[in-house]
Amino acid sequence: MRTWDVDAHPKWLAMEAEGRFQIRPSQHLIAKHLLNNPGAVTQLNMGEGKTRVILPMLSIAWADGGNMVRLNFLAQLLDEAHSHLHSLLTDSVLNVRLFRQPFHRDVAVNAVNIAAMRTSLAYCQSVGGLLLVAPEHRLSLQLKRDELWGTDPVACAASDDLVSVPCIDIMDENDVLLHHRFQLVYSCGTQEPLPSLQARATAVQALLITASALADQPGSVLTKPGVSAWVDAVDPMRQPGSFCSLRVIPGNALEGAAGPICSALAQALVDHPPLYELRWLHGHPLKERLAACMVDLSRSVEALVGAVDWADGLAEGQQEMLLALRGLLAGGQLLHCLQKRHRVEYGIRRHAPGPLCKRLAVPFRAADMPSERAEFAQPDVALLLTTLSYYQDGLSVEELRQAFEQLKRMGVNAQHDVYRQWLQASGRHTNPGQVPAPDSIRKVDTSNAAQMATLHRCFSHNMLAINCWLNACVFPAETKQFPQRLSCSAWHLADNPRIIGFSGTSDNHRLLPLQVHQSDPNVPALRATDGHMMALLLSNPTCLRLPEDLGPTWQGALAMAATNNMDALIDCGALLAGVCSRVAAEWVMPMLNAHFKGVCFFDPSSKQWVILDRCQRCMPRHSSPIPESQALVLFDDARCRGADLQLGKNAVGMLTLGPGICKDKLMQAAGRLRLLGRGQGLCFLATHEVARAMYSTSTRMQPAPETPHPQEPLFKQHVQLQQLHHHEQQPHEQLQQSQQPPLTSRHVLAWVMENSRVAMEQGVLDWARKGLHFAASKAHRTRHGGPLVQEEVLELKHLWGGERIDRSVAEHAKLIAQRQALGLGLDHQSPLPFPPNQLHEQSPGCAHRAEAEATGRLRHQPQPHPPSGHLPQLSPCVVQGRGCETAEALPESASTHRGAVVATCLQHHQPQQKPQCTVHGCYRTTEELVDGICERSALYGQGLRVASSPHGQDDECEKQLEQEEEVQQQPPQEQPPKVQPCNEVDWDYAAVFQARSVVDLAPLLPALGLVMSSGQVEQPQRQAEQPRHLAARVDSPCLVGQPQHPAQPQHPGTTGQTVQSQNECYPKQSHRKEVPHEQQQQQQQQQEQQ
Repeated sequence: MRTWDVDAHPKWLAMEAEGRFQIRPSQHLIAKHLLNNPGAVTQLNMGEGKTRVILPMLSIAWADGGNMVRLNFLAQLLDEAHSHLHSLLTDSVLNVRLFRQPFHRDVAVNAVNIAAMRTSLAYCQSVGGLLLVAPEHRLSLQLKRDELWGTDPVACAASDDLVSVPCIDIMDENDVLLHHRFQLVYSCGTQEPLPSLQARATAVQALLITASALADQPGSVLTKPGVSAWVDAVDPMRQPGSFCSLRVIPGNALEGAAGPICSALAQALVDHPPLYELRWLHGHPLKERLAACMVDLSRSVEALVGAVDWADGLAEGQQEMLLALRGLLAGGQLLHCLQKRHRVEYGIRRHAPGPLCKRLAVPFRAADMPSERAEFAQPDVALLLTTLSYYQDGLSVEELRQAFEQLKRMGVNAQHDVYRQWLQASGRHTNPGQVPAPDSIRKVDTSNAAQMATLHRCFSHNMLAINCWLNACVFPAETKQFPQRLSCSAWHLADNPRIIGFSGTSDNHRLLPLQVHQSDPNVPALRATDGHMMALLLSNPTCLRLPEDLGPTWQGALAMAATNNMDALIDCGALLAGVCSRVAAEWVMPMLNAHFKGVCFFDPSSKQWVILDRCQRCMPRHSSPIPESQALVLFDDARCRGADLQLGKNAVGMLTLGPGICKDKLMQAAGRLRLLGRGQGLCFLATHEVARAMYSTSTRMQPAPETPHPQEPLFKQHVQLQQLHHHEQQPHEQLQQSQQPPLTSRHVLAWVMENSRVAMEQGVLDWARKGLHFAASKAHRTRHGGPLVQEEVLELKHLWGGERIDRSVAEHAKLIAQRQALGLGLDHQSPLPFPPNQLHEQSPGCAHRAEAEATGRLRHQPQPHPPSGHLPQLSPCVVQGRGCETAEALPESASTHRGAVVATCLQHHQPQQKPQCTVHGCYRTTEELVDGICERSALYGQGLRVASSPHGQDDECEKQLEQEEEVQQQPPQEQPPKVQPCNEVDWDYAAVFQARSVVDLAPLLPALGLVMSSGQVEQPQRQAEQPRHLAARVDSPCLVGQPQHPAQPQHPGTTGQTVQSQNECYPKQSHRKEVPHEQQQQQQQQQEQQ
């Protein structure tokens, strides 16, 4: 039954007929609510038709020829959304045209291109078309306008006209598009080398070598349970001298061990420096104070070491080295980077075209999905993650050849010493039958392919060899910095009074920009959105543990899915990271039973879903004879949100769990099963690390009876497999795990909600910093007409030389707001250039992070804990304010009571409101906006304190460089003079061959630009200035010409012959009498006979 008027929306009826579906009442309610509430974002469960139905409804309702409708999608979903909208709206009777205008910094901005883009937008608006964009495109255009403000006012004005085109913005997956961490940066200014590069790189490499050695020691602080994971120190396949793949696990165990870890590393550096550049630490009279300075940020370096000793006792290079180590240890950068997952959160972007092929580590958007134009803005974080990436990936043959070439450029003694250290680290490890590495650098021949293969086997993962290559070939060229930056964030994306959005999850709706607000229809059927999804997960309680004896992690995950006859593997935990989807499909194919006819996966090269059959034929999904319901579907990490495939009605999916997963990501991944709870089932797969974290989170949970499962026979084989794995473990592990209850979906939900709480608390700082910068940039443009340029802080003494003062989040927000006001010269009453109905009041939490340290470390004030063994139940407000009886039954972790519980604060405490305008509760002045941010910082940052200095930087951001600046600048070379080529002249070959002497050629010379002087042929003066290779054509039968080089020895009988030298024809000059023509012929015949 339709709940909408067909006469009012005839295009909706046509869309129903073309798409062969009917608009549901819930979908109409959401669309009607968004049509009537600009600035609102709402939530609807996955699979309810947000992108497939509601977004087209809103688009064709507004695209009437008078409005410009702009659809905002995630970059990885833009192509898929374009394909769906084209088939539904364009290739139909509606004939809605789709437009795309991708933009990045390399696009040439001039009057012609701007006019073309403006004309295209005007045409899109007039024909009722839709503009599809990604957030990077919009922000890049704004930053390009700001970049041109001081250099090209005409282009700046034209681009400003393009930016200010009035649009209606529809945000698909608004919780990701408007995420508080999203930021785009344009670096500007003159490129310059990174200050103290050698000291920074040496500190990073020395700490990683020391950490790897410490992890190899049994019983060290890094090997304590719950602190580290994936330490392959005892792996027999690990090459000697390589990194141990250490990764620390965030959590309570790491918080308690962070201090001892840093102290142990500092003491090891002082006692046994691993690198030659740090040998001065051993035996230094101040080494105890130096070690204390590396791990203490509460006082300045001069206070810890002593002002006199700091100035006189340490050289400038030693001071830089100490400051770099202080930032890595006391600043928390080392532990912060060691928590990241390689090839999931960072890695090397290989096989990128042109200037995008950076050799530094870049952020990853998902597993094996590097960001195209992003890099780490904090230089120390970039150096650390780059070194970690090459330690784990190893060097290629060509990169190792470059390392040896750099080694051979050193002095003779240095070559032997360095190569001897490489050999000692690698131990000349060879298997039986393999050729060992040469024992001397003099025996190394980089042109010998066989020898390079042997060297690559021995030194590809050698940390010292990698350090040599990085220091000589990568860091000097790739780490050049710019002194200033222009930045935009999600606040600039939401800077539109006509913006709406929707998503399947709303965990971070309190951290959305103030221009939008969470607003859901007051309909009972839509009020328990989160609770309904959580109830579905609770009804699928099976949670398996990944066995550790199945080889690599990706093979274990695929084997578990194939063994248990899963229809889909939803890799939410990125366990398939590091392996190509095609390789994974081919590996798992032989393990599938006869029911599966192939494997369906997303092919990054063709950017489409494909199906690989058992004959190794790979075809696009839409043209393959095998439906996805008869294939094993692999949802990689990037496709766990937004992907929509037609799985079987009784399909069962396996959802992998990785470190730090939040509730919104888990819900989005589970939503790939569109019929979950209506025939389709789900089970979880957790690694050993995740299982330990879930047990740690639920240590104070009350034992609860298992929820009866209506589809118990489906998962019986899973439980048996898990019990079989427990039986095969070691006896002490059996005893430890026998005392713990089996993992269920209840543990999974409690764990992901705890992760969401932690992420929300940490996001408060970043949200406030970007909000205050947005307010400052708008005010700066109003007062000065130009962009707000931020200065980069790159000097080590400014970053880590001072002390870090503990302040609350609210204090930091107020302090930064005051500094911004002083820097802009504001009186806190200047009006903001916002329309009265643009900013809507909501309850976001924020705190300024411009002062926060790069790692964003937080400390909680002591809070009273509930009695051990008893925990309160989760209130409905914890589940995003939607009432659900199932959600109330979920237990909450005890750690939730530390610091600020955002939902609980909202329920029991409301901030004092400032006088605001009556239209939508907006902020009219800079003071009102800044005060609103500070108030909510105090609300959501209760109990949080940050130790920081006045200089802080984001460790990760979208940072776009101009193409010509990304290429290493080469020294200018002298260019040859530009000359005009001579015109071609046709020769009179008949007259030439009939000539008996030079005099007979006189009538031909003027046509060739030559003259006769004293019986000799000369060039005019104007042609003598031309280059010799242009005086006469090479392919012309040049007979005579004035020689420009020393005369060559003459031989009898060569008079009149031509000699070609250096692409020119010059005659041999002779003072002998001319030989008669008959004698010349006789001589030529004799020569031919000889």
